[in-house]
Amino acid sequence: MSLTFAPSDHVRRIRESFDHPVIDSDGHTVEYLPHVRDRLREIAGADVVRRFDRHYWTMDHSPRVPKAVRLRFGISQPPWWTYQARNSLDRATATFPQLLYERLPEVGIDFAVIYPSYFIQFPMAGDEDFRRGGCRAVNQYLAETFQGLGDRMIPVAAIPMHTPEEAVDELTYATRELGLRAVVLNGVILRTVPNSDRIWIDALGLDSQYDYSSVWRFLEDNGIAATFHSNGMAWGSRASLVNFMHNHIGHFAAAGEATARALLFAGVPVRFPRLRFAFLEGGAAWGAALFAQLVGNFSKRNRQAITHYDPREMDVELIRSLLDRYGTEAMRTHADELDKALLPLSTPLDPIPDEFAEAGFTSEEDIRQVFERSYFFGCEGDDPLNAVATERFSRHLGARVNAFYGSDIGHWDVRDVREVLPEVYELVEEGVVTPADFRHLVFDAPVRLWTDNNPGFFRGTCVESPVAEFLAMRSAG
Repeated sequence: MSLTFAPSDHVRRIRESFDHPVIDSDGHTVEYLPHVRDRLREIAGADVVRRFDRHYWTMDHSPRVPKAVRLRFGISQPPWWTYQARNSLDRATATFPQLLYERLPEVGIDFAVIYPSYFIQFPMAGDEDFRRGGCRAVNQYLAETFQGLGDRMIPVAAIPMHTPEEAVDELTYATRELGLRAVVLNGVILRTVPNSDRIWIDALGLDSQYDYSSVWRFLEDNGIAATFHSNGMAWGSRASLVNFMHNHIGHFAAAGEATARALLFAGVPVRFPRLRFAFLEGGAAWGAALFAQLVGNFSKRNRQAITHYDPREMDVELIRSLLDRYGTEAMRTHADELDKALLPLSTPLDPIPDEFAEAGFTSEEDIRQVFERSYFFGCEGDDPLNAVATERFSRHLGARVNAFYGSDIGHWDVRDVREVLPEVYELVEEGVVTPADFRHLVFDAPVRLWTDNNPGFFRGTCVESPVAEFLAMRSAG
């Protein structure tokens, strides 16, 4: 069977319209599970492999569980049919990294950072042996399968985050033993309240069960970006018993926002200023909304402004006189209870809480700097809300949202890999974003994400020269 891959005329015309590379910072490979299973057996033993088999058997059969059983046990509808079938070439492309490597020029992508797909099951698992063994098996699989392809693509190591110790252990192994230089973290851990069935979401920052400073320090010291690819299905409102799409819409954004907000209020981006944080597949709109709401709330409730609401500042006698003049008859019959009427949610507190103290923000400018320096938001090409990342919109918002492109090649929303570049370029053709905005999405922001704390990230790759030119221009001011 002879296969040749060449760009379509449309892709070729798009590529001829600009002179910079296209960096895909969130493509996917679909792991060949029999291979991963062999690795898992070597690492964790036969008993964990049996749990592995049971886990995937359950996943495959859970969509067929009757609604009555789901209702009885509270089982939400899980994902189903998430990979290509009719387009078998693309299914093979996602499964065989060498084939994806050969097709990248056809797709119109110069360089791709590739995430595993099944990996998300391992970091979320409560079973420690399954979780840690699974992540290590996937990482060994990735290092082996992507060997020799590093000039066009690199794989991303899966890191378990249930405790800081296990995270640092796998970070050390994946980066120093396997030589992987990008990682993905689970940003939300579902934990059980002791002596109860209640589940709460630990988003690794504010109120976390653990201090993850050792993880952030390892990443910062070793020039590794903290990327999060977290699942927000089956918690909150996304727990439909019968509808996967109901549960899917917005779940990446919800999970990413939970982590981003928890890290902000714990002061992590301020304490680790060289570390870059990326939240994948949720788009840029929630990042813009988080910035706007954070600035708005800070302006009204920072440690100086909050005194405006101190009950001790209230002129009760003025309100009493106004009660006599403007209150209803029913109100005036309770005039002697005015103090009680004014009390709910207005109890004096001493000292006055400063809910932004741990965040490290002293001004709105501090918030803007964190968002423009440290936070990056992964955007798929078919998302029309990529428009919020334009330079024009940033003038209204007050900050430039660092949106970066992720093709999501390998998953169900990419029906044909040859469509991913035309999809992301549509907003240019429609006049919604400028060519400069497009460059920011597919080149400038990705380069910053990966090189701000590791200038050599792209060394030895096909985009090394244009990246070096970009960094030199930034350095020159």
